[in-house]
Amino acid sequence: MRRIEFTGLPGSGKSSIVKEAERTLCVAGSPCFDRDRVAALYPPASSSTFTAVQWLLPPAWRERVARRLFWARVVSEARGRVPGTFPALLSAIQRGAESGGEPAEFVERFVGYATDVLAWHLIASERLAARDVFLCDEGFVQRLVSLVSPGDAKSWLPLIPPVDLLFVVRARRATCMERMQHRPRRLPNRFVGRSPAEIDTALFRMEGTVSELEVALREAGTSVVRVDTDELGLGAATALVVAATTEWMRT
Repeated sequence: MRRIEFTGLPGSGKSSIVKEAERTLCVAGSPCFDRDRVAALYPPASSSTFTAVQWLLPPAWRERVARRLFWARVVSEARGRVPGTFPALLSAIQRGAESGGEPAEFVERFVGYATDVLAWHLIASERLAARDVFLCDEGFVQRLVSLVSPGDAKSWLPLIPPVDLLFVVRARRATCMERMQHRPRRLPNRFVGRSPAEIDTALFRMEGTVSELEVALREAGTSVVRVDTDELGLGAATALVVAATTEWMRT
């Protein structure tokens, strides 16, 4: 399995680009998978009872039930293996969250998000073929960015599984704040209840972390592509990601 990760500020357009790029690449026959495709290809149960129940449900409910069972069985099992598989990384992430001055409930929630990222890495690495590509808009690099100030990025790199290709999605902080306010999903949990000035300060610090990790990963040999959604717009940015991914998969 090969990993493509996306990093950038909240609201920069990462998730929108990943969803559309993955759809476009799949139509073209590229072996690219996001989490939904991994879950859909590997249903969590194969019993005759489960199959019968699935066919009695409307198509939309079939997908919903299958996804829920996948989370309840496969993802939960993978979560249970994370502490034993990635003990150093999980401990470092927890220390980073605690040292960031965040409330205890945020630290607990953040470590839970990080555990999900690690669980999905386990699932994808076990179920995808060597040439398959796993696209992650919330992967290891983005978890470090979300810590706001993880310290020297180079000290973190040996702890995370290799990233084969990294897209750094750029946008002005003002653009990100506007998009976060108008998107269907609510603000990220760490920004709820904070003033615009506090959010802008956090985004400013995250920009520095993105730059630090970008430089460190380039020096470590990771292929890095910058995508500016302010200059290009989301449509052209997605086209750039599709073209760069297609070219990268040929090498």
